Amino acid sequence: MFLIPEDFSMLDGMEKFIISHEMGHAFFSQYGIAAWPYESLSHQKKELISTDEEIGADTFAIHTLRHIYIKHNDQKRLMWGACMFFLVFSLFEKEGLISIPTNHPSSKDRYHYLMDYIHDVDSALYEQYLRYEKGVLGFWVAVHDTVKKSVLRYKKKRQNYLAELGQIETYAKHYLRCSEEGEE
Repeated sequence: MFLIPEDFSMLDGMEKFIISHEMGHAFFSQYGIAAWPYESLSHQKKELISTDEEIGADTFAIHTLRHIYIKHNDQKRLMWGACMFFLVFSLFEKEGLISIPTNHPSSKDRYHYLMDYIHDVDSALYEQYLRYEKGVLGFWVAVHDTVKKSVLRYKKKRQNYLAELGQIETYAKHYLRCSEEGEE
């Protein structure tokens, strides 16, 4: 399995997912979640979508990608782009390299919701994506120590930078206060 495919469908999928996700929010804001025709979804999944706007927007987006894929079925990795994004972020969350969001479902949950949707609408594509998942997880096992060290090094640099900015801000406030009082 190649992590960087020869076509651009995976990257296109990530970009189109983000745009479609935001369009899903706009759609639900205007028409309500119940207005969108969820074909072939169980009552339980419809209920989940109706109670969590983020999952609804994700479903709207993956459904949009599915319809693009139906018209252009040469883009086999179109929906995988969004799935892989959440799979990789879930690995980062599990290692504590990024925070689990408090105002959105976890990346792990979002990954599973997307894969469940794909399973329900295209089992052959789902099986292919499971092979991709296995490849990503195998790659992660090989590189996660290196990635973890790099991320922790970056976080330390960022903390130091923010601390320096705080000191600069303190000095600037002191300078402004002194200059207003006629001191230097």
